[in-house]
Amino acid sequence: MDIESSSRIRWCISLLSHALVPSRDNCFVFSRNVNGLGSKEREIASLKRQLDAAEEEVTEAGRGREVALRENRRLQDDLATMTRENQVFCSFLFGAVPCVREIDPVVS
Repeated sequence: MDIESSSRIRWCISLLSHALVPSRDNCFVFSRNVNGLGSKEREIASLKRQLDAAEEEVTEAGRGREVALRENRRLQDDLATMTRENQVFCSFLFGAVPCVREIDPVVS
C-alpha cells in the first residue's frame, strides 16, 4: 500500500466517522446532516423536551394538590373539633350564668 492510498483511506475513515451516528440498537446509521441533526429533527427533539418538562410540571402540580387537600382535611378536622369544644364550653357558661344571676342580680 502506497502513501497516497493510506492517506485516502484515512480521509475516508475520518469522513465516515463524522457521517455515522449510533442508533438505538447500537448499529451505526448515516446522519442526514454531517454537522448535526436536520432542522425538523432538532424541532422534534425540542418539542419532546418541552413535553417532558410539561409532564414533570403536571406531576409536581398533582403532588402539590394532594398535599393541599390533606392539609385542608386536617384543618377542617381541627375546626370541627374546636367547634365542638366551643359548644361544650358555651353550654357550660350558659349553664353557669343562671347561678350567677341568682347570687348577684347586677351581673344580669
